Amino acid sequence: MLDKLVLHLFVKSKYVDFYDLHTDKPIPYFDLNKLPAEIPTVGDIYKTEENGVILKTLENEKTKYESLASSHSGMAFKFFHNGRNCDPYVELKCSPAKLLQGHNLYGFDDIQLAAQNMIALLSVAYPVFYKMLNLTNIQVSEIDINYSVFIADPQAKKMFMDHLRYVSNGQTKSRDSNYSTTSYFGAKNSRIKKLKVYSKIEEMENDAVKMEKQGFLESAKIIREEALTDRAKQAVRFEATIKKRFLQKRGIPTDLIGLCRYMREKDEAYKLLFNEAWKDIFKALEGHTMKLVDNDSVYNAIKSEFQTVTKTGRVSLVKVNRLFSFYQTLKTFGYDHASTLSTRVMFYYNVTDLIKCGFSKSFLQNLHKDSGAVVIQMSKYITIDFDNQVPDGYQIPKNLDFEGYGRIVSIC
Repeated sequence: MLDKLVLHLFVKSKYVDFYDLHTDKPIPYFDLNKLPAEIPTVGDIYKTEENGVILKTLENEKTKYESLASSHSGMAFKFFHNGRNCDPYVELKCSPAKLLQGHNLYGFDDIQLAAQNMIALLSVAYPVFYKMLNLTNIQVSEIDINYSVFIADPQAKKMFMDHLRYVSNGQTKSRDSNYSTTSYFGAKNSRIKKLKVYSKIEEMENDAVKMEKQGFLESAKIIREEALTDRAKQAVRFEATIKKRFLQKRGIPTDLIGLCRYMREKDEAYKLLFNEAWKDIFKALEGHTMKLVDNDSVYNAIKSEFQTVTKTGRVSLVKVNRLFSFYQTLKTFGYDHASTLSTRVMFYYNVTDLIKCGFSKSFLQNLHKDSGAVVIQMSKYITIDFDNQVPDGYQIPKNLDFEGYGRIVSIC
């Protein structure tokens, strides 16, 4: 799914001035005196006294980050009026899924739908300034493409997250995180891509609190309801932040109109970009294994072999529970010491029965050393089911509903 989109909208050339620093390339800027009053500015206020009168002057004036609100969430807005290597521009940034439906547990792959609603929101919030922007040259600075795997066993999920901290391949290496539920890969300030894996449920719980503080009460309610589902509890999300240079190096357009066309015409374009960004890490994980203590699978193996039904039709688990207790004794005390806790005959019978359940004698002899570990291939958890990213019956959200939206629908 498309989980973040960052757009740069440049001002029309007729509004651009230049600092003449006697260089071969004057620096473009936007004179903030021309900025419509609808956009607030901040700066440093200096007080001076002249003939007994206190005078206030505003210096280092600039625009600040604003949050433009839809009915579901906010979109970050910032006007960079001092150009460096480009003309002055507006940056718009948000999670399109949150903007249109209030949560991002699941969502849609449609950059055109995302962009046109972001631009529509800008046009409604700042209609005068909007007319000063060049809508034929909108650049895509970043896109986040995310897909999830679902791990039902909480212990397996935790161990999977812990294991990822030690994975690296080629130029893509893991880096430290302060959160046990998140792993990062690659340079923190990379201008190519950033990769992250995280447990979704914790993020949703934090999002609900943030939404409430920001006044999006309906979205907070939606997030809390979604957080109760198995999909949310089991989700481990792989996030690829794909930056402009990543696209350029692969000959993919970075202007909004061109990228919309590319993503629309290229089969499975979002999945291909995602896999391209993650390929080094996925390759590294293919050969990895992790050890998982899985009491449930042990109990179920014993149950399938020794569960019986009495003459009265009642299911009997007496032998199952006895053998599982014996298994726990092996795990706690070790094979040799456990052999002294009962008669040799009874110990032999119990070991033989566990072998019938599919556990090798070698496994049982090393059980104490490995704390009952079962070896799991990591590739099991990085096989992303792209057809199971949204629940049955999911419908892509409609456009934001506000007056004036129609005039910019056809930008892409």
